[in-house]
Amino acid sequence: QIFRRAKYAPLKIEKHQGAFALVAGQDIGAGEFIIEFIGKVSDADTVKDSVRESSSSLLDHDIPFVLFCKDEEDNEVCIDARRRGNIARFIHHSCSPNSVTSVVT
Repeated sequence: QIFRRAKYAPLKIEKHQGAFALVAGQDIGAGEFIIEFIGKVSDADTVKDSVRESSSSLLDHDIPFVLFCKDEEDNEVCIDARRRGNIARFIHHSCSPNSVTSVVT
């Protein structure tokens, strides 16, 4: 129901330290749905390998517009929003996050 009606938190894109970032337009309560991350669902290793081949970077955990997460069987999957996605692709990664990712199938 949440996805069909697009009941996302009020969000906006702002420029911070030379990069675009997704920012909440108002406080978001604990456990409240923020936004659906839209992109091509792929095997995480396939995406990491393709990034390593196309660049000299060995840091495959920090690919812009790509979300790595675990599915319900604890396999690492990738949602790749580099070519197609929504404003969720501007969510910044954090070593001390204040939100969690849930895989919905």
